[in-house]
Amino acid sequence: MESFFPRKSFFEESANYESSKCFDNDIIFEKESYWKSLVTSENTKWAVNAVKKYIPSGLSNWKAWNLWKQWIPTSDDLLRDAEAAMLQGFGLPLQQMMVNAGAHTINTIIAGQGTPLVMLHGFAAGIGLWTHNIKEFAQHHTVYAIDLPGFGRSSRTPFTGTTAQEAEDYFVEALESWRKEMGLEKFVLLGHSFGGYISGCYSLRYPQHVDHLILADSWGLSQMPEKGGLSDIPSWKRAARKVFLLMTPISALQYAGPCGPKLIEAFRRDLANKFSNFYESVSVVSDYLYHMNVQHPSGATAFACLHISLRWSKTPLCQRIHALDSNIPVTLVFGSDTWIDREAGSRLGHNYGRNIPCHVISNSGHHIYADNPVEFNQVILGASKSVQQVHLGPEQSCILQEAHL
Repeated sequence: MESFFPRKSFFEESANYESSKCFDNDIIFEKESYWKSLVTSENTKWAVNAVKKYIPSGLSNWKAWNLWKQWIPTSDDLLRDAEAAMLQGFGLPLQQMMVNAGAHTINTIIAGQGTPLVMLHGFAAGIGLWTHNIKEFAQHHTVYAIDLPGFGRSSRTPFTGTTAQEAEDYFVEALESWRKEMGLEKFVLLGHSFGGYISGCYSLRYPQHVDHLILADSWGLSQMPEKGGLSDIPSWKRAARKVFLLMTPISALQYAGPCGPKLIEAFRRDLANKFSNFYESVSVVSDYLYHMNVQHPSGATAFACLHISLRWSKTPLCQRIHALDSNIPVTLVFGSDTWIDREAGSRLGHNYGRNIPCHVISNSGHHIYADNPVEFNQVILGASKSVQQVHLGPEQSCILQEAHL
């Protein structure tokens, strides 16, 4: 029986990761000579070679995926049911549709009435995680929450590009096609984490459709700092880091097969517990997180072309914000204990050349929408209702405001 693992090396076999163009060469290391010099111990060499051959997104290859998915306890029906269980916690009538958007089909929910508010989730997330927020937002807005292409229940259209620009196009053009299909002319655009980055990219390309850009603990704001600080780390830890960076952030879950649901329960119980007031069991959230993240990883494949070492964007918004239409108000929102670089707000405002209000939500980490939803919702609603554009000098370009509402 033919093995579904790639026979060739990762960089030769994978259609979606066929060269290190998708990665920073200093992070993933295309050359075989580097692999040989990475570490000296035989057991670590074996581990690196094994990961190099089997772990990287071979699952992005459809032939490999169709074989592998037989071992993963999921299906489209199970994902649909898991999402339906999450949406029941929203506590208000929802309209749901699958919207044809070019090469993609975008899962969309609509609620409320008022100024359009479009919400984009973060990496490895979906519309079901807005449980804390949509009901309140819908009292003031017509809320459109979508699953980004390659995530949630949106179509998993294969990503075949190799560059950051192609990856950005994959998401931004899908959002624009969705906008046209929905007949939206202008809207407030709210994005969390990776969704914030895509929101920024969309606003740069299609500013005429954005009334207000709100970046909630957004990924991709700042550039990667200069290298250094790794020399004092033990070689085995550095090797482990290289092994880890070969995987997409969700590939370990996919390769875990039937052990995957238990991994979600063990390692993401913290996130599931944030929704305990809405569901009888946190397994509702765990099931949703599992089933939407073990589908075909086309979204994760595109994301891999956008990042350096997971945390940093190849084309950070701080280097591009100067090109944003000055008529678009921008608001930044950060968690008080987030891993995101909050100082990026100051740099963003400096490069934008005008005031960018920056709100810090107390007692919250990266998942600010669920950590402290009361303050988060009030900040978002306040920002989306009225924004005064104040032209300030670079030294006053970002006003940090602790949110005590």
